[in-house]
Amino acid sequence: MPLIALSLAAFAADSAVWIGDADAAVAQIVAGSGRAPAAFVPAAWSDLVAGPARVVGDGSWLPCEGPPVSLSQWLLAVSGAESALGRGDLAAAQAESAVADEGARCLGASPSPVELARWHRVRTALGDRDAAPLAKALDPAAAWSAAWPTEYKAAYEAAPSAEPVEVVWFAWGAEVVVDGAAPGKLLPGRHLVTAGSVRGVLVVREEPLELLMLPLYPRTGEEVFTDPRRWADAGALFAAQFGPGTRVFVADPRESWVATAGRADWTPLRKVERSPWIPVGVVTTVSGVGVLGAGAALATAYAATASSAAERMSAARTQAAFDLAEADYDDAAMGYRAGLGLGIAGGVAAIAGLGFTALGVAQGEVEVETAAVPGGVGLRLAVRR
Repeated sequence: MPLIALSLAAFAADSAVWIGDADAAVAQIVAGSGRAPAAFVPAAWSDLVAGPARVVGDGSWLPCEGPPVSLSQWLLAVSGAESALGRGDLAAAQAESAVADEGARCLGASPSPVELARWHRVRTALGDRDAAPLAKALDPAAAWSAAWPTEYKAAYEAAPSAEPVEVVWFAWGAEVVVDGAAPGKLLPGRHLVTAGSVRGVLVVREEPLELLMLPLYPRTGEEVFTDPRRWADAGALFAAQFGPGTRVFVADPRESWVATAGRADWTPLRKVERSPWIPVGVVTTVSGVGVLGAGAALATAYAATASSAAERMSAARTQAAFDLAEADYDDAAMGYRAGLGLGIAGGVAAIAGLGFTALGVAQGEVEVETAAVPGGVGLRLAVRR
């Protein structure tokens, strides 16, 4: 991760989120925005999606932080709390209820509505008034136990019909299960949530909220940055991280955008690419030098063979010996000419490659202007000299 120092004057610095090569991505943001690196607070996408799920709005997420809990283990704690309430042992009831609350975060199987209602009734008897409407909604026929404390009986029996709250889920295609059913509007209170490998308890209050299942977000971010259909998911993440409405600059090594936290519309910015003549020139030069070397080696070898054949021709005492030496000389001369031609071609290619490289260096960087247009992204190529 590049260390971008923040000057004292940059108190209103914008957030910059990047994927891929950090230096190249930040360079795209700097070129696209026309601002100095010190104007941004950099954050790696992989860091943003690490950790437990996050809630945007009036609610909270209680993640599973231990091993999976079986349904029988959880019901053992719930029944233990019920028994303790029946004999008037509030301390034991609170201890068993705490075990049930903790186990609810890591349940490996979904309880039935009646079993969930038992949990919420226990919480009601221990003072959680939000649990009463949930208990009544899940098991309307269940009565308050005569052996339980009477101070919360009236709250349970007169539990109002609470207004369901809208919850928006960002779970990246994973099947979300809430209280054993498909997600929908939820009553205020605690709800068991499973989404893929993510488990936890969502605490809903009276205002709408968004829940981001961050462990399910792609770690690289490539699926998000290159697919506008995913920008709403990223916008929700930015809202959770930086606050709704915050401006966020986003980049990979090839492009940059400016986004608003909580929204799905990103504006493409200018992107910067190195001149294509530089890699073309380097490849051509290296290839040309290689061919030149091979041709020179070939010509040298055949020149030595031709010289030896010429000496044999001069020293020949018979026609047969002369003819044999002459044939060897002709073959060597042909090979020498081929090696010489190959070397000349390689030299020409090397010189051309150096020219291409020089052209690329003279051009510097190629700036590509991008702007959102109907049906796609428009590009305008401009060379900065």
